[in-house]
Amino acid sequence: MKLFGGNSAPIPDFKYIISTFTIDYFLFPILSGIYGFVSFFAIIMAVRIILNAAGNAVSVSPSILDLQISAIGFILGYGLKVIANLE
Repeated sequence: MKLFGGNSAPIPDFKYIISTFTIDYFLFPILSGIYGFVSFFAIIMAVRIILNAAGNAVSVSPSILDLQISAIGFILGYGLKVIANLE
């Protein structure tokens, strides 16, 4: 029998709250950002390889600009996951 008629659910532990927050708002967005970076980089390198095979004088080695453009994929992946977690 409940004394005060309250909910009998256990109170969540502070470590559980911190770990859930860390996973949902730090780890998953970072992983999504890495997936975005890798997908942008893979597309850029695939286009370079195709252009090189087609006979254009394009080097296949990555440049700093390729990494900067791929960083846009990281920012988009990270940002979209954080926004999705805020809902």
